[in-house]
Order: sequence, then structure tokens, then C-alpha cells
Amino acid sequence: KRVKMAQSEETHQKYDYYPDKFIISTSSGVNGNFIYDYTDGKPVLQKFADVEIETFYNEPNANDNFYISGFKVIDPSGVIYFFGLSEDKTRSAISYDRVVKTGTYTNGSLRYTSNSETYPSAWQLMEVKTPNGRRIEYHYPNVPEISTFYRRGSDKAMHGGVVSTFSKINSYQYHVREIKFGQGSVEFVPSTIEREDLEGAYNLS
Repeated sequence: KRVKMAQSEETHQKYDYYPDKFIISTSSGVNGNFIYDYTDGKPVLQKFADVEIETFYNEPNANDNFYISGFKVIDPSGVIYFFGLSEDKTRSAISYDRVVKTGTYTNGSLRYTSNSETYPSAWQLMEVKTPNGRRIEYHYPNVPEISTFYRRGSDKAMHGGVVSTFSKINSYQYHVREIKFGQGSVEFVPSTIEREDLEGAYNLS
């Protein structure tokens, strides 16, 4: 079966044989992965848990018009989390990566190709609602912080040698600016000194 699958991938490369994996983490201890069932399009947790996940699609106020606009997650205690999109669907924060170019190294020869692939990397936490009606709001800047990094791809043995690939990626990240709750708010102020490990990124002051 594995051989047949590999042969099918080579023949039909436009099909995606592996579902995207989503990672979820909440302050109440809901941690794990989920995928979408290709038969009904519903999220499936990869471990048994009393957690409900609702997906929002193609919301007009979601930034950058990604197909998945956000998630609503209800934990076993009844606490509701909104990711990527606020409950009233007026605020959005979806971080994403954009591939600038891809490099291929083969037998001492380096070749670059331009690329404009863009994909979401994180749906930021927007709101938390407790069963007794309390609410916590997470607010983000209108414009994401841009940093640049390189990601190495896989090495493949081809006829005549080994092919190595890597990509230059611009990362557009939304970092929380302010947290509002019933008793007040907390504001986060970025430093003016750039980080040494990530081009274009800053610590908190």
C-alpha cells in the first residue's frame, strides 16, 4: 500500500494526500492536535477529549482573506475561546508566512527561484468567555510585525547526486498589544532594540 501511495503521489501531484495538522493550546489545559475529516469537513481531535471546535470560513473582516477565518473552542468546563476572529467578527489577527524565494543546491550548483506562496501560521487568541459571563479580550496592532528567516527542506537522492532545498521566508506575526478584562487592562510595549536571533523582530521593553 505504501508503494502504491508513493506511485500515486508521483502520478497525481496536484492532490494533497496528507491532511493539514492544527495545534491547539488553551490556558485550561486543552492541548493537542486536530485534523479535518475529509468525508464531512469536521475537525477531529487526535485524542479523545470533551472539546467542541467550530470553524469560521471566509469571513469578510478576517485579515488577508484566508479560507479559514478562525475557530471557536469550548473546553470541558464551558470556557469559550475565539481564535483568529473575535466573537462579533469585527477584529481579526491571523499570522502568516510568505515564501520569498526557494534555493536548490545540487552537486555544487546553487539555483534560486522566486516564490509567492502565502499560508497562515497561527490564528491568534482573540477572546475568552467564562460560563459566568466574564470576558477577556486580546487586542493586536493593525499591522503585523515582519521578520525574516530561512527554512531548510528535505534532502533527496537523485540521479547524479543529492538535491538540497531551502526557502527564504518573511513571517508576518501579530503580537498581542493589550489585554482587556473586567478590572482593567495590560499593555505590552515593544523594545526599540532589534533581536539578534531574528531579523526584524523585537523584544518587549
